[in-house]
Amino acid sequence: MLYTVGLSHINMLSTFILASIEKLINTAIDTSTTSRFDLIVLTNKVLRVSLVKPDIQIDVVFGAEHIRFEPVRSAIFEPKPYDLITLPDCTLHIKTPSELITVFRTHLDDLNWECIKGDEQVFVNAYYLFKNIDILNLTDILNDFQTSSAYKLLDKILKSTT
Repeated sequence: MLYTVGLSHINMLSTFILASIEKLINTAIDTSTTSRFDLIVLTNKVLRVSLVKPDIQIDVVFGAEHIRFEPVRSAIFEPKPYDLITLPDCTLHIKTPSELITVFRTHLDDLNWECIKGDEQVFVNAYYLFKNIDILNLTDILNDFQTSSAYKLLDKILKSTT
C-alpha cells in the first residue's frame, strides 16, 4: 500500500511544530523577569522571519504577555475587508532554521545586517529577548532534524507542491 502525504498533513505537522516552539518560548519567557521586560518593550511589534528552505514566512507577533506565531498570508486577488494582512515592523531573511539560531548566537557587532530589513530596533529588542531566555540551545535539535528523514521528506513534498 502506497501512502502519500498531502498538503493538509504538512500544514498539520507545521502547525504542531510551530505551536510547540511557541509554547516553549512563552514558558521560558514566563520564568524570566528580564525576558518579560524585553517582551513588554516589543508589545504590538511584528518580526517576520522569511526562510528559504523550507520556503515559509512566519510572523512573530509580540504581545504584552506572550509571543504568537502566525503564517504570512498574502492576498492573491483583491483583499476582502475581513482579510487581515499584517505588515511587519522588521523582516529577517535567512536560509534555514539553523541559520536562524546562528543569527541569534552571533554578537550584534558581527551580524550581517543585510539580512534585516525595516525597523532594526525591533530586531535588536527581539535579539535580546531570545538571548535572555536561553532558547538558543535548540541548535542541536534543529541540526538533527535537518539531517533526519522527516525533514528530507517534508522538503521533497514542499518542492513537489510548488
